Amino acid sequence: MVQMNGKEVKDQIKRTLESRGPSLPVHIAKVIGMSSLFASAFLSELSSEGIVKISHMKVGGSPLYFLPGQERKLENFFNFLSSKEREAVNLLKDKKILNDEKQEPAIRVALRSLKDFASAFKKGDKLYWRYFLASEEETKNLTVEKEIHSEVVEEKKIEEKKEEQQEIELNKIKEKVLKIESEEKKEVAIEQPSTIIIKPSKHKKQRKIKIKEDFLNEIKRLFAQKGIEIENIESFDNKQVFARIRMNNSILLGVAYNKKKIEHEDLIKAYKKSAALGMSYCIFSKGELNKKAKETIEAYKKLFGVEKISFFEENSENQP
Repeated sequence: MVQMNGKEVKDQIKRTLESRGPSLPVHIAKVIGMSSLFASAFLSELSSEGIVKISHMKVGGSPLYFLPGQERKLENFFNFLSSKEREAVNLLKDKKILNDEKQEPAIRVALRSLKDFASAFKKGDKLYWRYFLASEEETKNLTVEKEIHSEVVEEKKIEEKKEEQQEIELNKIKEKVLKIESEEKKEVAIEQPSTIIIKPSKHKKQRKIKIKEDFLNEIKRLFAQKGIEIENIESFDNKQVFARIRMNNSILLGVAYNKKKIEHEDLIKAYKKSAALGMSYCIFSKGELNKKAKETIEAYKKLFGVEKISFFEENSENQP
């Protein structure tokens, strides 16, 4: 065997690594004709001089030795990684950058052991992993894009939630409108006919129920005596009559109550009905207004207007 000095051995190791790429000490030993122990010693010395780099991954219990610039060739040794490490490195290679907190626990553990392939960095308080062959500038742009994308997705979710809530509110309003329309139809349904039909069950015959018209007829006679013309009967029963009337050359909603006392609620009910028809109204009753109803009417008569006071708001804005 030809004797070589230390420098010659190192030069031969460098040439071997240049041609072979990342190698194990046993491979280097065969080329330089020395034992693995001596080859490892020379490789260690070259590493301390910064000429040779050592991998963190192990192949058969030994690290790989390679020259700077040969990092890409470490990809040839993926098969020596564990299954979860291979999954993590392939994911990182595909994405180039991964947000640590968004990965499953097993992948997060694997990324911490892949020191040859995964480089950690922080942006704010978030930890990211960069594929070892991706440049810092490239991953910086990717990070910004992902953050923008994340914000867009979040805004879209918020907007969709708002739209969903608005749709729910709209459906509630529609239900209320349909309910009101249904109630109005029920009232209109008994305007003209004097009978209503109850649908029979499987075992009962169809029967008719008479609606008493005593109070309606009484109101008709009263209006005739007073020269009030009935344009249309809006709705009626034995307790109340709503009719479109002509009185003193004006079209009004005539509201007649078959009760001894007119209550505050009766005034509100008549007002709402007239407002729905866009008309003024006049109330007829056998009895008088109760105290609360009288006070309500008097209160509205005396009311000149209602204005919002902005004095307190202006003062609060000017205070230091």
